[in-house]
Amino acid sequence: MSHDIERITQAFADRYAIERELGSGGMATVYLAEDLKHRRPVAIKVLQRELAHTLGVDRFLREIEVIGRLQHPHILTLIDSGEIDGLPYYVMPFVQGQSLRDHLENTGPMSVDEAVRITREIADGLQHAHDHGVIHRDIKPANVLMSDDHPIIADFGIATALEHATVGRITETGISLGSPVYMSPEQAAGERDLDSRTDIYSLGCVTYEMLAGDPPITEGSMQAIVGKKLAGKWPALREVRKDIPVEIDRAVAKAIATDAADRFADAKSYADALEVGAAHAHQGAAGQATRRRTMTIAGVSVLAVVALSIVFVQSRARNERRLWATQQVAQLELLASTAQYAEAYALAEQLDTIIPDDTALARMRPLFTDFFPVITDVPGATVYRQLYDEPADQWTRIGTTPIDSLALPKWGNGFAMRLRIELEGYAPTFLLPVAISDWRRQWPGMDTVRLERPGDVPTGMVRIPGYPMNDPANPGEQIQLKDYWIDRFETTNGEYQEFVDAGGYENREYWVEPFLRDGVAISWEEGIAQFNDETGRPGPSTWRFGRYAEGQDNYPVGGVSFYEAAAYARFRGKVLPPSLHWYRAARRYARETTWIVHPRSNLGGDGPWEVGSRRSMNSYGVYDVAGNVREWCSNLMDGERFTQGAAWSDPRFETGWRIRVPSFDRSLTNGIRLMMHFEDDATYALLTAPVGNNAARDYRGVAPVSDAEFAIYRRLYDYEPTPLESVVEIEGSTEYYSWFKVTFDAGYGGERGGAYIFLPHEGEPPYQSILYWPGAGAMQERQMDHEFIQQWTGFVMQSGRALVLPLFKGSYERDDADFSISRSTWGNALTYYRDLSIQWIKDLRRTVEYLESSEEFDEEKIGFYGHSWGGIVAPVALVLEPRIKVTVLDVGGFWVFGSDPFPEFDPVNFAPRVTSPVLMLNGEFDQVFPLEIAQKPMFELLGGDKEHYVFPAGHVVPRDSVITHSLAWYDKYLGAPGR
Repeated sequence: MSHDIERITQAFADRYAIERELGSGGMATVYLAEDLKHRRPVAIKVLQRELAHTLGVDRFLREIEVIGRLQHPHILTLIDSGEIDGLPYYVMPFVQGQSLRDHLENTGPMSVDEAVRITREIADGLQHAHDHGVIHRDIKPANVLMSDDHPIIADFGIATALEHATVGRITETGISLGSPVYMSPEQAAGERDLDSRTDIYSLGCVTYEMLAGDPPITEGSMQAIVGKKLAGKWPALREVRKDIPVEIDRAVAKAIATDAADRFADAKSYADALEVGAAHAHQGAAGQATRRRTMTIAGVSVLAVVALSIVFVQSRARNERRLWATQQVAQLELLASTAQYAEAYALAEQLDTIIPDDTALARMRPLFTDFFPVITDVPGATVYRQLYDEPADQWTRIGTTPIDSLALPKWGNGFAMRLRIELEGYAPTFLLPVAISDWRRQWPGMDTVRLERPGDVPTGMVRIPGYPMNDPANPGEQIQLKDYWIDRFETTNGEYQEFVDAGGYENREYWVEPFLRDGVAISWEEGIAQFNDETGRPGPSTWRFGRYAEGQDNYPVGGVSFYEAAAYARFRGKVLPPSLHWYRAARRYARETTWIVHPRSNLGGDGPWEVGSRRSMNSYGVYDVAGNVREWCSNLMDGERFTQGAAWSDPRFETGWRIRVPSFDRSLTNGIRLMMHFEDDATYALLTAPVGNNAARDYRGVAPVSDAEFAIYRRLYDYEPTPLESVVEIEGSTEYYSWFKVTFDAGYGGERGGAYIFLPHEGEPPYQSILYWPGAGAMQERQMDHEFIQQWTGFVMQSGRALVLPLFKGSYERDDADFSISRSTWGNALTYYRDLSIQWIKDLRRTVEYLESSEEFDEEKIGFYGHSWGGIVAPVALVLEPRIKVTVLDVGGFWVFGSDPFPEFDPVNFAPRVTSPVLMLNGEFDQVFPLEIAQKPMFELLGGDKEHYVFPAGHVVPRDSVITHSLAWYDKYLGAPGR
């Protein structure tokens, strides 16, 4: 995640002039800058904030000083380092040119002489560093810069400095030091005590690639690559390229030996062996023939010895791998406890190939794995799995349906995989596993994957399951909508050309939408005259001479108005999607859309890309639902039409918003996706009825009330403390925690309030307590759901803390038929909502009073965890309950929908008066708390220590990220809990 470039620019202003961002990765963001003192271009690498939280920053800077002492013509010199805005950075000269990776992609395999020369120069740099006790740990073509055809090693020792600075905790960051393709087997196996031979292995892989065109091992997932390294399985260099001299083949094989003891002792020895081999390659054919005859005689005499040696080495390697795998099982618990579910899952997959029957491994699986059945309406279908970024043709067979338990990483980024389901006589089905998990959890009975006969599937379309819609004519009632079909891809130029060539702009039967300009009807002739291309011919605004540009056949059509999109839909016998249907097909599953699809979408691109050409498929198999072109919808909004999906050039947070656009607008970003439905006219009229705007309030620049006015509002929440009269009503235990329900006097209306309290199995009182204010879904719950508690907040108990859930009026057992936040429009029935807010705050404060009354809880160490609804009310709660010492908001911000709240419970008036530390974790694409108008204004107003992390997510941030940051924040301000 990139930093705020304006903030970085200001921070460096006295020393470096930032020109632009060069790139961003998991470890750092790189900026091109000018060194103002020496007038030279430099590259500044600023470590990502997530990594900086885990690092000991001071120690990292001390470690990196060692690297600054390396001076060699083939090492990119470290010229400066430091800390800025709490983030460590380091500065290196900017090398104009390309990397060895770019060079290889442009030229392909090299000659033996060129590969040996480049290897020699890299080895010289490595030898210099190794002599000074510095190991690179991440040698790969991308880290070798080519300057005037000579290699310069970049990022020298940075991985080592990171490892030392974290004192062996680098795995807790989720950052992998080194590329699996190039890292040594011992580094891939997680060994810490590495020496220079790990760099020799990586350099051997680079040499191999320079000669063969690919590294020794390229295919498979990370765990598959590591498994092949440990097993020593890759093709010999001469098997790939026959003209490689035998001595070169042997030298490279020795450099990439599985056992470090079998490699060259130092980089110089490896380079010397290559040069000897290259020199021999230049000798005449006769001399080579003589050598071959001699070697043949010698080879016969040692053949038996070699065969026995191979058996012994293979046996020893198997035993060593089993020993290593057994030792790694304990690492799974550590990874799971720090919410690194994807990493734990990947390691378990690797271990399962080595110790498949290990009982400890089987017991660990539920800590980081969820299991879902895969059921098809026609049994016997074959299911394949593919990690999202694996090659398109690389699939792993899982089994045939029905499958009892598809294993997936728990709720985190590891959900990034796809399924392909095939059965003879049926069309292949593609989806993301998250679709199955969400169907099962949210809509019982919709958990079966439907297989389609090829003739039953409209060409290029995807079936979307029907869903219930609130009936506007009968509050509390729902209408069950039918399945519908939507285009898998956006309409292409080639497809739209068929409409133009068929006389679509002249045939009035396609143009049924009345032309309106500023609400006033105009004639068909006047309206159709607006729809010409750049040369005055009928067609999109981006075309010329009635045709699209050469080579753009499979790119999405752009530059079309709403009227053109509607006419094209009628030409195809389809319709433009209503907003609800578009949203359902594109973004209903916010997790996969934002964690998986958005990072791989065309948001922030330079222009549209070919439809379906990138990995932007969502859980239904629909492509490019974010970025690329906007897509016209059929509803009206504020008297005009709108698009959804945003375009490559739109602000990223608008991806799920309705973007109001004049019906005649023909911007190049306006495109088309069509739909087919089976609703009756009355139901379809409800779907296409006018819709409301995205938000009613923009909090940028909103000013809080004065202190004097605020003092009046604050008194509304005062109450007379009365005896609690607490009673523990019920208690129990689960696999993960023990729990009890306590009730006590609410302090208002003669009611009984209370709380659910969840205690860790590991830990001793007095416990640190985390008050949990959940999402608005709690207002529809009538009883406690322990699966929900474990899924969303189980990490609190696993960290050794108590989780405390106040029974807010209207939630769980305090709900009834008369009460319901749903019978008022959320946040709109202002007087009603204000009165409830006052009661909710009293519920919170009475719960804190209970914690203080019990010796089981540490009254000085009380934290707050607010999710969604809890993220709205947090400023009010924190100001009125000062005994809360620290806060995490798992998606929070100001409420932008509905009427403006009364000032006495408007969080805007409370936020500046918060003094305790607050951590905000948000999604960049959150529609409930839009980034610019809801999240940032709250964060900027908050007083006290604060941090704000924005993830490529929607209204649900990946749990692994939430857990890692939350626990670090609680540890910082409450201290590590006693265990």
